[in-house]
This record gives sequence, structure tokens and C-alpha cells, in this order.
Amino acid sequence: MVPRSVLSTLRADSAGADACPVVSCVMAAVDHDSESGRRGAEQVVGWYLTGMGPFYGDFAAAHGFTDAVAAIRAANPRPSPGSIVWPSRADDLLDQLAVFGEPDEVAAGFAAWDRLSDVVAVGVGPGSERSISALIEAGAPDRLSSRANTCPTAGSSQALTAPDGC
Repeated sequence: MVPRSVLSTLRADSAGADACPVVSCVMAAVDHDSESGRRGAEQVVGWYLTGMGPFYGDFAAAHGFTDAVAAIRAANPRPSPGSIVWPSRADDLLDQLAVFGEPDEVAAGFAAWDRLSDVVAVGVGPGSERSISALIEAGAPDRLSSRANTCPTAGSSQALTAPDGC
């Protein structure tokens, strides 16, 4: 979980023939309601920053997000998954660590990360099968569009990601 602004600097510094591949991880949450997608991102990023030990928060603080990390830690003295309080003072950090919102917003967010990395790993919080499927579709629309006119057999593993209307 490297803030996008830091990743941009790392990418520029690593240019050249002997450069190592740049691998990043972005947290993601998609929903057909932008605010619900944002809330999902707040929960997963907030848990990493407060409930998984000091490393992630300290790393973000060391890269210019001291106030944001302090605000989220103060708002969550006893963090609990799914109950993270996200203070508005930390909004800039959320934008640096996650893509969220409606499917088109998430797809655009992934494209921005893809321009900065050779490999983009996606961190996903808990969600319904539908929200996870929507996230996969937002991340790989070209791959899924080739199956748009086929409907898998009910009960098959492909039925979980079937296009609407099947």
C-alpha cells in the first residue's frame, strides 16, 4: 500500500534499462452507488491503517500523510472490521490508496494505477458475490465483454460472474 503520489515518484526514479518492475497494490470497492463504494474503501483502508499494526499507517505518515493517519487513528482507538470511522481529514489519503465508486469510476481509477505500475494487485475487502463480480468486471471489462452474449448453466462456477440478464 504505497500512496499513488509516492508511486509516481518511484516510477520516475526507476526508469531505465536496468529498472526493476514496479508492482503496486490498490484497495478497491465498487458499487452501483458511489457512496456505498466509498464506504467499502474506507472500511478496508481504515482497517489496514488502524487494525493491522502500526506498519501501514506509519508508512503513509512517513510519506506526507501524518495528519491523515493521526486523524484516522484518533477516530478509531479500538478499531473493529466493518466499523471503521473515516474522518474527513483523511480523505486525501483514501484517494491515494484506493479506487472506489461506481464501476466506471473504478475502471478509470485502475487505469490511472496501471499507468504507474507494471503490475497492479488489487486488495478487496469483504463483500457480496455481486460486488466482487462488479469489481472484477471494472478491472477487466475487455476480457468479460467477450462473454457478454453467453449465459452459463445455473449452478456452474461461471454463474457467479454471469452478465445481468442471464
